[in-house]
Amino acid sequence: MVTSNLRDFPADYLASWGIEAKSPDAFLQDIYHIDGALTHQAVSEAAAARRNPYTTVGEIVEALDRLGLPVAASLLRR
Repeated sequence: MVTSNLRDFPADYLASWGIEAKSPDAFLQDIYHIDGALTHQAVSEAAAARRNPYTTVGEIVEALDRLGLPVAASLLRR
């Protein structure tokens, strides 16, 4: 499960259900490490699909950074 509210989801309790909580930044890091090229492609496609307003890949990456996903943003800057 992906949540910014990790403190209300203790790992030991979730483990009893076979669930792991991850922050959005950690989740996107995992996705990037599974297939970085495909992750870059997805962000590029998301930027290309934006029409109002037009958005660049760089703007999406900066938005991720502002939203508290600094590691994912850093990976996407590579």
